[in-house]
Amino acid sequence: MSEPEFVADEEKHLYTLGGKRLWSITDTLAAEGFADYSFLSPTNGDFYKLRGKAVHLATQLIDDGRLDKSSLVETVSFNGGTKPWTKGYAEAYERAKTELKLSPVIREQAFYDPVYLFAGRPDWYGQTGRGNAIIQIKTGAVEDWVGLQTAAEQQLLERAGYKVRFRLGLSLRLWRSGLCAHRS
Repeated sequence: MSEPEFVADEEKHLYTLGGKRLWSITDTLAAEGFADYSFLSPTNGDFYKLRGKAVHLATQLIDDGRLDKSSLVETVSFNGGTKPWTKGYAEAYERAKTELKLSPVIREQAFYDPVYLFAGRPDWYGQTGRGNAIIQIKTGAVEDWVGLQTAAEQQLLERAGYKVRFRLGLSLRLWRSGLCAHRS
């Protein structure tokens, strides 16, 4: 008997196993009231999701050695003002990468747990100056629930055979301002 097919639809943020939907880590945290974005208007929420995706892509390109720094944008106009876009966050990630001695092994790869039937996509897994780690990369504050998120990601990675020494929520906003990371 063959294994059921695991499908991760990145655009829809939807995971299925053998055609049956799996709960994602973030959907579970939201449904249980841990990750609450209700304070954001739909317009603000869309903006922050787009910026998060753009920053994640920039950090992946940095890790791959393929970032064209001329493609980075300092700020964008939004809601009658300006907001930081990718440049400062990419610079903050480069600084964090150097200071924390980050060497990625996995970036944005989907995994699922065949026992508990949930799935997720850790932002970053790899070597740091302190050992193997899971890192959640954030453009804003690292909320308390990120510890739950990285714990679930640790479960997924360990089921797949990876060793995790610690978990980290990395606030690029704090690195931009000269402050440090937050450990979850």
